Amino acid sequence: MKKIFLLLTIALGAGTGYAQSPILTKAKIEYEKKVNSWASVPPDMLDRIKQNTPQYSSTFYSFETDGQKSIYKQIPSTNNNNMGRGFFRMEQGSEDDVVYTDFTTDQQISLKSVFEKTYLLTDSIGHINWKITNDFREIAGFNCRRATALIMDSVFVVAFYTNEIVAQGGPEGFTGLPGTILGLVINRLHTTWYATKVSVVDVDPSRIKAPTDSKAEKSNKKKLIESLKDRFQSNRNSWINDDRMIWGIMI
Repeated sequence: MKKIFLLLTIALGAGTGYAQSPILTKAKIEYEKKVNSWASVPPDMLDRIKQNTPQYSSTFYSFETDGQKSIYKQIPSTNNNNMGRGFFRMEQGSEDDVVYTDFTTDQQISLKSVFEKTYLLTDSIGHINWKITNDFREIAGFNCRRATALIMDSVFVVAFYTNEIVAQGGPEGFTGLPGTILGLVINRLHTTWYATKVSVVDVDPSRIKAPTDSKAEKSNKKKLIESLKDRFQSNRNSWINDDRMIWGIMI
């Protein structure tokens, strides 16, 4: 069905002088976020962790865009119920977390639950210095090009984007590529995000709106990171890396 839609679009574009690529301005995408929880555990603790925590846990997210705005949030009740407790559960995020991006105003608004508090974060869209490569792979039926970047000073990110969908967004609020990100890999977090389904219909603009929460603390990403650093320094865990904790919360 997707291929038929694309062929019709190209044929109509050729007859009217419209650009043939990128093609889609609206899309609804489902992603699977997969975490290898065992990879970060010290060898002397691994046997104990294996008893009550599966190696891989998956959570599913939705991303909707009309080409100018987008919203990314967890699909309710898709979290792996056997993923363990504490840090391992936190890696998957909260069902209440939302990332809203408005490309027309260069603004990103996020609702994020961290430990016992909820934050409403307002920031400009962060600039990522992507390096586009000549490697390609197919994801969810779309031809995607590989790009890499370094974020948060030392976190290496691999993204696969398609220019067949206009919006410069993707999972977790990542932006800045000439198309939509359908695949994301962060090895230092032992985490991947891959699109499992792309729909070019059923995009309701009324669902793409900024999150609100009257009880949430208003802040921004920079202030939240500083707050987390202070908290971890005063309550240090002997085996969990503080930087990785912050990356896992903020990405």
